[in-house]
Amino acid sequence: MTPLGSFTTRLGSTFLLVSTLACFLLGGCAGKPAAQGTAPLVFGLLPTESSTNAERRWTPLLSHLEAKTGRPVKALKVVDYAALVEALRFGKADLAYLGPKAYVLARERAGVEPLAQEVPLEGQPSYHGLIVAKADSAASSVDDLKGGTFAFVDPNSTSGYLVPLVHFIEDRKVEPAAFFSEVRYAGSHQAVLLQVRLGHVDAGATNDLDLARAIQGGDIKANELKTLWTSDPIPGSPIVARKGMDEALLNTLRSALVDYDDADGLARMQSRGFIAVTDATYEPVRRLERVKDSRSDP
Repeated sequence: MTPLGSFTTRLGSTFLLVSTLACFLLGGCAGKPAAQGTAPLVFGLLPTESSTNAERRWTPLLSHLEAKTGRPVKALKVVDYAALVEALRFGKADLAYLGPKAYVLARERAGVEPLAQEVPLEGQPSYHGLIVAKADSAASSVDDLKGGTFAFVDPNSTSGYLVPLVHFIEDRKVEPAAFFSEVRYAGSHQAVLLQVRLGHVDAGATNDLDLARAIQGGDIKANELKTLWTSDPIPGSPIVARKGMDEALLNTLRSALVDYDDADGLARMQSRGFIAVTDATYEPVRRLERVKDSRSDP
């Protein structure tokens, strides 16, 4: 079994700088995709949790993909969502686990191919965005947060930015920057939850899956936060392949993901597994993007 790597990339405004180790695994830093055959497949992971938690969650699945493809599978942990999209775009990652919004961007910018969609423990291929506050907060609804401080995850996060943003725009007819006294970006769902728990912000945006994972991982206790708002269902996160990969390999990967049934591995991921998916699944997310982009005062 190949251990899960825990190195980090850095992204400039336009170019992705990959660490020396990542360059080695990819066969050089010339910006070309890794050669087919026995070259490692590089699997990009979202910056939604600590490296320790990521290693625990993803190692069994990556080992499964190794066994099915006959190729080593190496993990690439990035600093933000944009870095992961750029890694796919420039061939620094072959596969990736993306949030729905990041997928829409990666499809547009990098031509990625969706392979499979994650199914949460609840059994539906969707999840929900949340706005949460500290359990002892005086706020009993989002209305009570007016004038307070708020943390989003990242501008490319679905539940951590896009979904709650559209809630404010469409349902409340107000920009978050005008509703709150301060809006910040924490960088990950885990960081949002910790900032809320520690009282650094009055409330924050996350989702039910990452909240459950944070509780299971011991980052927070179930009674430390309360939910003030829950979104409509959001299409579940896909695993994707970069543009230009061999079709036979793509079919092998699709089958490997859909057939994945390792009980321990799925328990670590807090997932029921994966189902087949197409690009059309993410049309609702594109609608939210259009709402965001149509603002006169973004």
